[in-house]
Amino acid sequence: MLLQRPVQKVGKVRLYTPDGRAAEPNAAETALQLLEHGKSPRDAELISSRKSRIYRQAADGGRVYVKHYRSRRRKERIKRLIRSPHRNITLWRRLAALQIPAPTPLLLARKRREAVLVIEEMPKPTLREHIGRGEPVTPALMAAFGGTWGRLHNSRMIHYDPSPGNITLPEGEQDMAGLLDLDSVYVVPAVPAFVARHRLQRFFYKLTTECLRRQGTAPDGAAFQAFWHGYAEATGVDTTRHAQTVIQRMEARIGSRRKKRQGETFLAAARDWRAALEPDQSD
Repeated sequence: MLLQRPVQKVGKVRLYTPDGRAAEPNAAETALQLLEHGKSPRDAELISSRKSRIYRQAADGGRVYVKHYRSRRRKERIKRLIRSPHRNITLWRRLAALQIPAPTPLLLARKRREAVLVIEEMPKPTLREHIGRGEPVTPALMAAFGGTWGRLHNSRMIHYDPSPGNITLPEGEQDMAGLLDLDSVYVVPAVPAFVARHRLQRFFYKLTTECLRRQGTAPDGAAFQAFWHGYAEATGVDTTRHAQTVIQRMEARIGSRRKKRQGETFLAAARDWRAALEPDQSD
């Protein structure tokens, strides 16, 4: 879906907002500093420059994140054609319709091959922050994560970077987990079972790696089982094959890539997960 006409033009910079209203002055000033003057935002902290430059900046009542897209190389220009920053607003609307929280976009500004996206900070911490504080990954949390991935896949969307840093905790017990980094979310014609299993295996691998690194333990069998209950409730499909395949792929990947001691810890978790599935398989 294309955006409406720009709400404002300043020189060669075009400003867009999700609701078509006037741009928030501070957000517009930040975008113009980057696009017109090539200057970093005032009082902003640079937190990433690996691909795009991402800043964290104080704002009224909270903080915002500023993402500066700069397509300097041919590869980056091609990628921008496939996943234009405009998609963030469209995807935010899609996710809101599914009741999946995502960062609210405040402003998109464009100038030739560059763009600036300003988004609000999510109110809940990420799963990575939760794990880093030593908090457990409970069955209730895993059920929410399963429900989020289920709704995503059921609506023909895939998140290509399902890492703990891109997932936020649910607001309440019945709510969905939130998603960050909408540049990694794609709308596809369909999500076949083998694709869903591959992405879910990626989620569990990254989650388990983070838990072992920060806490020394992996999510237990009850948490693993709760994830699949949440996923099944959202999709209406039997998840037994999904869960079994995720375990098998985890074991195969770990057996070939991890150091022996780390691999044994992963394999112990996989055995715990398999044991948790047995009551479900006997029903």
